[in-house]
Amino acid sequence: SYVEDPVFTLREQYRLLRKGGITIVTSLKPSPDLSVIFREFSKQAKGKELAEARKLLNNAGGIRFRESEGHFRFFSIEEMERMLLTSGFVNLRSYSALADQGIMVMGQKV
Repeated sequence: SYVEDPVFTLREQYRLLRKGGITIVTSLKPSPDLSVIFREFSKQAKGKELAEARKLLNNAGGIRFRESEGHFRFFSIEEMERMLLTSGFVNLRSYSALADQGIMVMGQKV
């Protein structure tokens, strides 16, 4: 989401990873609702954690603006899986994360 060329970065991860190694990549989903993440996190957060979560929520507008300008790019599970497969990874496993506002995809080098 934050690199200029995600496929190049994944190919480099693949190249550097030992055989049998696993990579894990994450992204917010396209057009995430950061308030949902904040609500779920704040149920358990205390003190400094809650203050940091509030900062994140306050920055949500900036994140959306930067996404619209092309600074950030958030991917769907299908896009992430396609990039990992293109980069050589196999045995993909995908999960929902961050109160269903993000994704995590794992891939293996064989």
